[in-house]
Amino acid sequence: MNKTEFQLMISAAKQYYQLGVSQEEIARRAYVSKSTISRLIRKAVDLGYVEFKINYSGETVIQLQQELSDWFGVSCVVIPSFVDDYFIRLDDVCEYAAHDIPALIRDEEIVGVNWGRTAEYLAKHLVSPPREKRHVKVCMLSGFVTGTIAAMKAAHIVEKFAEVFSAQGFVMPAPLVVDSEHIADVLRADSNIRYVMNLCYQAQTVILSIGGMDLRDTFLTDEGTYNLSVYNRIAHSGGVGDIAGRHFDINGNEIQSNITQRIMGISLASIKEKENRIGIAVGKHKSQAVLGALRGGIINRLYTDEKTANDILKKAKMLKK
Repeated sequence: MNKTEFQLMISAAKQYYQLGVSQEEIARRAYVSKSTISRLIRKAVDLGYVEFKINYSGETVIQLQQELSDWFGVSCVVIPSFVDDYFIRLDDVCEYAAHDIPALIRDEEIVGVNWGRTAEYLAKHLVSPPREKRHVKVCMLSGFVTGTIAAMKAAHIVEKFAEVFSAQGFVMPAPLVVDSEHIADVLRADSNIRYVMNLCYQAQTVILSIGGMDLRDTFLTDEGTYNLSVYNRIAHSGGVGDIAGRHFDINGNEIQSNITQRIMGISLASIKEKENRIGIAVGKHKSQAVLGALRGGIINRLYTDEKTANDILKKAKMLKK
């Protein structure tokens, strides 16, 4: 069994047994026949990758998916949280999303992605779809040049997406935040940056990692990029999270600040206009941010884990009281 077939076997078994996805749907997403999926699921059992037992957690995630969908009117995928370790849970969610998302991308589509740790984990797990996509372009939704190694990984994220989708890849050749509005205006007039910005505006699908407001998993507080005093002012203005450098409140409204016009990237209002707005987030420290993104219509498809999903619903119900 080659690597691609092995990955499809594990993915099919997880979808079928953990999430209750039908074999017909799994086959449709993977662009293979139902008999192929049935064979791979049986093989996963025979090889010992699947053990049958009463699995309350599996039932729970299906209920959580339905409750989130009913509450917010979006498509949700919830992965069981078998361990407390954040990075293992993040890896599990990103692995599932990485196998699921290629089926959502169409030929001749422009796909926008943002950068950060979640996007890195997602890119790591991406595999080429069974049928090669044609004339796809992938672009970064915001600037990334800060001089840090962490920021430079953004180029590798776009590179991996482009490789998997046989696409052209484009990064935003600019800092996330510049020193003045004048500099921002000058950079936006540059033909290279303007071309990538236009791709971002034309994108039909955006894949978004969602940042929280507790400084975890964010590179936005790097010295010289997004200092702590600005961050604190946004938090005091009701900020609950950020996407591609744009902070928003619990209702999904972008928070205006003295750096808003200095951010090199499209606005949340533009993101909300996209046909497919795929959000990925793991961890209770992000649940408030995910809640804001859901309430404000920033995302219309969510990948998360069981623990995070429970906390999102808990916070949503508290707001209703």
